[in-house]
Amino acid sequence: METIIYEDGNDISFIYYKPNFLSKDKYEELKDWLHTNPNYKGGISFNQTEIPREQIWYQEDGEYFSKNWNGRIPRWESCPYDDYLKGFQPYIQDQISKLNLNYDLHVPRFNSFLVNKYRNGNDSIKPHRDNMDSFGEEPTVAVLSVGEIRNIELKRIKYNKENLNSIKADKTKQYLNQIIPLEPNSLFIMAGSTQKYYSHEIKKCAKKDVRYSVTIREYL
Repeated sequence: METIIYEDGNDISFIYYKPNFLSKDKYEELKDWLHTNPNYKGGISFNQTEIPREQIWYQEDGEYFSKNWNGRIPRWESCPYDDYLKGFQPYIQDQISKLNLNYDLHVPRFNSFLVNKYRNGNDSIKPHRDNMDSFGEEPTVAVLSVGEIRNIELKRIKYNKENLNSIKADKTKQYLNQIIPLEPNSLFIMAGSTQKYYSHEIKKCAKKDVRYSVTIREYL
């Protein structure tokens, strides 16, 4: 699945989905690394509520997740790359480059991984847009899914350059909202202006098994 939306001006929103992305061996290696990884952290959000998932942040130069946040939260401190990740990063860069995606946008040099662990259907992530301070206004976000299938919901928002954290719905373009089931061993990409015009979320559901989201980006 490939969706290209021509926005106002020269903006382009690009959404891509590919099932069965990794070979069986590579998928099993990734799943084993995720299952046995000792670095998952939970914690408290900025509004002092417990986050409903666990996570690990990796950045190859050890950078904190956001350069402009006040204070430091342990789960956003970068873990050092292990041997598996040092080998996996160039591999996934090569595999995504080989897709020859049909868009004239910045090709990222991946240098960071955010792993979210959804322990069961009660774990979730609220509607948000990816941090532009760290990844730029038009980041390419590649998501590998491992384990239980979960839906990602993309909702059309009104872009407000004066408030980059706004996720106010654009009710005039609700027909562009999307719900995409993220199957195990699938690749999902948001690129171009997608973070400007869409929020995304994983809602709670009745699923019981664990799901891992391996989110790959270029940290600027």
